[in-house]
Amino acid sequence: MQKHRARRPYKGMPDPGATCLYRLYDKDRQLLYVGIANNPVNRLNAHRWDKSKPWRRDIAIQSVEWFETRVAAEDAEVAAIRSELPLHNRTHHPECDSEPWSGYTAA
Repeated sequence: MQKHRARRPYKGMPDPGATCLYRLYDKDRQLLYVGIANNPVNRLNAHRWDKSKPWRRDIAIQSVEWFETRVAAEDAEVAAIRSELPLHNRTHHPECDSEPWSGYTAA
């Protein structure tokens, strides 16, 4: 089992607050990707314009669920990725360990 590394540079910073968990689906409602963002419109556009993601053209549906804190959204993101198995997420895939990775501190 491969250990994942914290990828956030926010060590010790205060939680920025309201954060959404978003899911991206194709036209047949196949789950493509799960992520978190403070601005889901900007994040969706970033995915759609990222040429390194060949699946970007398959995005047809986006769902958004808001959380009061980024830490809560991160927890929900990890749980969603590990249970729903989106096609294109690699971080937090079930082969990763279950250590918390948030660098934010509770407010």
